[in-house]
Amino acid sequence: MEPTAEQLAALGTGEQEGPVVMLNLVRFREQASDGDGTGRDAYLRYSRWFIPLLKRCGGTILWAGDVTGVAIGDAGDIWDYAVLVQYPDRRAFVATITSDADDYAREVAADLKAKGLRVELDLRNEKINYKVREHSLAKVPVLAVVGRREAELRQVALRRLGSDGQEILELSAAANVLALQASPPDVAPNAASAESQPPRTVGAMEAG
Repeated sequence: MEPTAEQLAALGTGEQEGPVVMLNLVRFREQASDGDGTGRDAYLRYSRWFIPLLKRCGGTILWAGDVTGVAIGDAGDIWDYAVLVQYPDRRAFVATITSDADDYAREVAADLKAKGLRVELDLRNEKINYKVREHSLAKVPVLAVVGRREAELRQVALRRLGSDGQEILELSAAANVLALQASPPDVAPNAASAESQPPRTVGAMEAG
């Protein structure tokens, strides 16, 4: 479950000052959605990636542990894990949520530029569908979409102009594929076998 842009805006402009504490209630899948271990394994991987970001914004974890029962009600079989996270203020909390993949997006953009591709980085706090539609109308040949999940797994979701689907690749593989397809035939003879025309512009976007 993710907050809407309206909810984030309301949180960021609240009049209350001072530290805020967020309660995270977590339920683990039996199998991780990426197929790599259990849901708990996936959450631990995410935590290792998220904690440095939390520290940079001045936040800290106050407490974390398994949910073993409740004093009132019957929620013990719903949640597996609980975390109390303190942020310096509401703005820091909102900034962490909206920019949790920005650093990775910049890394993706840098890697693509190093391959000779022209890159436009879009880190606006807008819904991903809105950004995809906007860049598609601008005729951007390829969108390299990254968010929290892609940052954790170091992957890139490639969306090509005119296609409703997307291709998930490791960052290094995505950079190599796009560089090959963008190369002139006399530089990369095998590029002619690519499924789409060589892209000249790549939009790297953070899927906030």
